[in-house]
Amino acid sequence: MKAEQAWQAALGQLQVDMPRASFDTWVRNAEVVSYEDQVFIIGVTNAYARDWLESRLTSKINRLLCGIMNKTVITKFIVWQSEPEQPIEELHDQEDALEVPASQSRPVNLIARYSFENFVVGPSNRLAHAACMAVGSSV
Repeated sequence: MKAEQAWQAALGQLQVDMPRASFDTWVRNAEVVSYEDQVFIIGVTNAYARDWLESRLTSKINRLLCGIMNKTVITKFIVWQSEPEQPIEELHDQEDALEVPASQSRPVNLIARYSFENFVVGPSNRLAHAACMAVGSSV
């Protein structure tokens, strides 16, 4: 049996055995990255999912895959992105297409006196002011 087929069979069994929310959160998006020398390399979307699977499901997944493959296997989890990220040039092109003309940059329904220029900074709101300024300057 091929590694991908074995993994899909194991996923089916895990889906039956686990609560749906746990399966959907931690296991559904996991995929086989490679299989060599009885070692399954399983890719997950983030480090938290990797740690969760390693701590809670490694032995169960190993047992399932051993039964399916009829040989001893080891499972290792890695953080893996299956889809290549969009090139930076394309992102800049999209940002240019979404730019708003200067005449429309300020919404009409804002009250002019509620602006950064008129905001009074005091000891109790310095953090809020700094956060707003950082967000406002990045837009």
